[in-house]
Amino acid sequence: MDLPANLQYATSNVPSGIFIMYNGILLATGVFFIFISFTMFLPIMVLMPQNFAICFTLGCIFIIGSFFALKGPQNQFTDMTSKERLPFTVGFIGSMVGTFYA
Repeated sequence: MDLPANLQYATSNVPSGIFIMYNGILLATGVFFIFISFTMFLPIMVLMPQNFAICFTLGCIFIIGSFFALKGPQNQFTDMTSKERLPFTVGFIGSMVGTFYA
């Protein structure tokens, strides 16, 4: 049984169940790291700013990774490096590298 052409086109970009599971795991891990950074390390950020920075940056990396798992690495990279989004991508990656450097 073949699907109609427009239904095949609509379902061609739908990720499989394993990619949705990877997306959920990476997203939950990223949210967990950001939650930990705000609840545990934000109140003592004056004393230990590196712990807040590491947890927050890892959370951001995991959340971006979840989108890579959902959309596919090539599609996500193409979207992130498009003309309209490139300055924001460079700023975001630059701030994460700067955070790890500092």
